[in-house]
Amino acid sequence: MKPAFLINNRNKGRFVARCLRAAIAQTYPCEIIIADFASTDNSRDEIKSVLANTPGRHHEVRYLENNEPTEASMIAVNRALKWMVGQTEADWIFQCSSDDYSLPNRIKVCMAALTRLESEGQSTSGIATTMKFENPERPGEVAITGYPTMTGYVTAGIGLSRLAYGSTIWGYSREFLEKAELDVPCTLDVYLGFLASLDKGYYVIADPQHVHYMAADNENIGFQGKMRAAELKGDLEEMTRVNELNRFQLFELYLLTAARSHHLYPMQHELDRNAMTQMLINQAVGWYTERKNMHNKRWMPGII
Repeated sequence: MKPAFLINNRNKGRFVARCLRAAIAQTYPCEIIIADFASTDNSRDEIKSVLANTPGRHHEVRYLENNEPTEASMIAVNRALKWMVGQTEADWIFQCSSDDYSLPNRIKVCMAALTRLESEGQSTSGIATTMKFENPERPGEVAITGYPTMTGYVTAGIGLSRLAYGSTIWGYSREFLEKAELDVPCTLDVYLGFLASLDKGYYVIADPQHVHYMAADNENIGFQGKMRAAELKGDLEEMTRVNELNRFQLFELYLLTAARSHHLYPMQHELDRNAMTQMLINQAVGWYTERKNMHNKRWMPGII
């Protein structure tokens, strides 16, 4: 079984070469697809330079350009990824954002685990490894995924409450991705991870084979890059606004995930439903708190 390794890129010219070289350095044969979505920076030149100067080893490497205008939103990113999934017939799909990079054995350890699970008569919808978190401001400090610390299946409720899905790097079966739907306006790590746990399982290998690069970037679709940029500026008002937006986005994420999981798995365990309810409450309270703080500081119209 030959997996697909997908890299989606838009205006990440500072990082995309590193990401692509890391994909080509994978020790397990892959179908590598690098796609650029309407970049206006030097991304395409960087990609072409890597492809021209880096041997493909044992991989099939394809470069795709999609010139459709892509707005800076989570749903646009997810639609781009859905389009990329449609460009391969691989049974297992692995993804890497172009500002992050995977270590050489990421796919190898995942495929070995899938082979072993199959030989033992077990199955899974998602296969993942733990991660390293690299801070460009403090390059000597590298954090490791806090949970899980042992290899095995992660249940939906515990995975949600212990933040396992956001601290692991995923691969999913094509069958599961087609069932779960990618065309959603929320980050996919928690959404897909929770659903996979309810499906045939989400199996995590406690071996950090991926690096999440914590870049400060106002153009980043995700919350973290925007927040780090605000923190570096020391702009308290901007930090509060970004945090309020993040609370809204997380509430929407959990709400969409809850609705989809209820549709696909109406008989899910009560503990998993309770964990989702608690996360919704937590984000609702956090959202309210940040909004009230903005009102009190007159950063938006006062509360009537």
